Amino acid sequence: MELNTISGLAIAGVICSVVLSMGVPIALFIAGRVKLKARISSFFIGAGTYLLFAMLLKQLLHVLVIQFCGLNAQSRPWLYYVYAALAAAVFEETGRLIAMKFWMKKWLDFPNALMYGIGHGGVEAILLGGLSGISNLVSMLMINSGAMQNTLTALTKEGITSRAEISELEQNANYYRQKYFDCANALERMKTKYNELKEKCGPFLQALEHSPEVAKLFTEKVKQLFSFKEAQERAEKEARENERQERIKARRSKRGMER
Repeated sequence: MELNTISGLAIAGVICSVVLSMGVPIALFIAGRVKLKARISSFFIGAGTYLLFAMLLKQLLHVLVIQFCGLNAQSRPWLYYVYAALAAAVFEETGRLIAMKFWMKKWLDFPNALMYGIGHGGVEAILLGGLSGISNLVSMLMINSGAMQNTLTALTKEGITSRAEISELEQNANYYRQKYFDCANALERMKTKYNELKEKCGPFLQALEHSPEVAKLFTEKVKQLFSFKEAQERAEKEARENERQERIKARRSKRGMER
């Protein structure tokens, strides 16, 4: 994939945007502090209010409404735009009301109100204009130097390998997930068998508790029964083995006579 070179005019425009987005709030902060003698805390209260209400609480609402409710600009554009405007108004204005009413109620004068606005709007300009502009500027310089092309080529090659690795990891995950389910089912069956055995052995356990001699005699009889069955099965197995050996000897003798 070939990338077109970015013109110098576009790069200059991005540089001007970054300088204005970051320089103007800083210059206003210095002017407000030096000329108007406003409190520095008013600036940080404004910046913190924007970060809390606009960048955190409003984004949580966006996650709820956009991702979980399915509202987006493609399906219902007008409803989406109305919602976005109302959400911005409610959160930012509520943040200003709380900040002025509780955090700045002792310094509600023009210099501190202006310093609050510089903090509120300045941090928004720095985050949305300055930092994004720096990111765009770095990308433009990488495109013009060819570094972006090399990075995309390397990522494409890694992506082919990564897809194979991801497929293998998914297969391994499915295998171990199935093993887990099999073990869980086996454990559940063992638990069921244990409960059934416990229920069936309840009378024996009660008898063992109240009449240990009778229970011991019963246990010996059961052992003898199993021992008799094991001996009988062993004898039958030996008889079958002897019979098989006799058949083998008979076949060998018959082959020897035919030769």
